[in-house]
Amino acid sequence: MRKKILYTFLLLLSSPVVAHDLEGINLDLTRVIFDSQQNSASIKVNNFNENKSWLLRSWISNYSDDGKSKSFIITPILYRVLPNESIQLKIEKTDDLLPTDRESVFRINVLAIPPKEISNDKTSSKPSDLQFAINSRIKLIYRPHKLNETDKVNDAFKSLKILKKNEYISIENATPYYITMDNVKINNKKVTSIEDFMVAPYSEFKIPTQNAKSFSYTTINDYGGKKPIIDIKF
Repeated sequence: MRKKILYTFLLLLSSPVVAHDLEGINLDLTRVIFDSQQNSASIKVNNFNENKSWLLRSWISNYSDDGKSKSFIITPILYRVLPNESIQLKIEKTDDLLPTDRESVFRINVLAIPPKEISNDKTSSKPSDLQFAINSRIKLIYRPHKLNETDKVNDAFKSLKILKKNEYISIENATPYYITMDNVKINNKKVTSIEDFMVAPYSEFKIPTQNAKSFSYTTINDYGGKKPIIDIKF
């Protein structure tokens, strides 16, 4: 008798829309902004699938190394969401050790695990034996209250200083905000060698390149929308 093997695939998705397109799981936000004066924040998980329930496992991780965050918790950690049901996840801060002069960033993870389908045929290897776990990941941005001024947040991208160096393009961020760039192109060709164009506060981001004659990009706002394209000639 052959042993049935269950394969589990973890799909790390940066966009909740993709998760919805796959199996009906959807997050109602693309990022969460957590003001330091808030007691909590929330995000809704929707199951638009009419036939399938999912077991949700939620956690908050560090952005840089995926280790479990010590600064935030999310509840409920485990929840079974039924077909056409929604659940509100609550995010709470657990300490006051984060910097007060700049933003901090984390990841919200929502792993959706489908129920295992039971078959009476122990030798079966039908496609139904494949179980897909979908991990939707979005940013959690902690923003000190004194920095949460709409005009300054919206205009932060204007302070980016972009310079052409010998073997790279330098992007300097002199603001206390994380600035996410998108649709980055050098010489009208999209840059695909870097997955995450997020420039940290008070830091420099380098894009290795040679013979760059033009550089274009857009930036993402607090709601996941895109700013107008900026085109720079060197």
